[in-house]
Amino acid sequence: MESYTFTAIVFLIFLIAAWAIWHYGHKYGSQAGWTRKGINRLTAGIVLLAILFATYTFIVDYNMRVTTLYEEVLEGSIGLQEGAPAPVRTITFQVEHPGIEHGLLISPVSDWRSPARYAVRLFIRLAVNNTIIINITEIFQVRKTGWDSQTYRFTPDAIGPYELSITPATIGISKVHVRITDPQKRDGKRPKGY
Repeated sequence: MESYTFTAIVFLIFLIAAWAIWHYGHKYGSQAGWTRKGINRLTAGIVLLAILFATYTFIVDYNMRVTTLYEEVLEGSIGLQEGAPAPVRTITFQVEHPGIEHGLLISPVSDWRSPARYAVRLFIRLAVNNTIIINITEIFQVRKTGWDSQTYRFTPDAIGPYELSITPATIGISKVHVRITDPQKRDGKRPKGY
């Protein structure tokens, strides 16, 4: 579900709740000891909360959306047999603002087929023209709803194509969420569902 859609649905639920409190409060509130002034204040408070929530969600989502240079959810290691070579997932993206620190979010994703039960290991390699920028092995620990995520910082030297390779070395990783951010980008797009 798009974050705009989620925000709109929650905003509408708040407004329906405010209307219901106002309508039924004025109709039956005096029987429960409520005053019209108290009902109006409660209704206004709920509407104010709805506006604040929608504004906050829009600002956070907008800032994430416009600075997204590249984002994709890669296949993990579901179906990989024990002892089989680990699959290398490679993507290429274009850097638009060299000399500016970029962010690289890596997040293994669990699902109903493969819930997070143990720590997983990923090999992460970022390179440009055979020059390695990031080359690490990362262990992602289990948290309540899946695995930890990690953000790496890098400053590209030149405009052009960069290659990111991710190798899920542990069996049972459903997907790997990758998001590259550029703080100077203002026309970024996120994939459907984000």
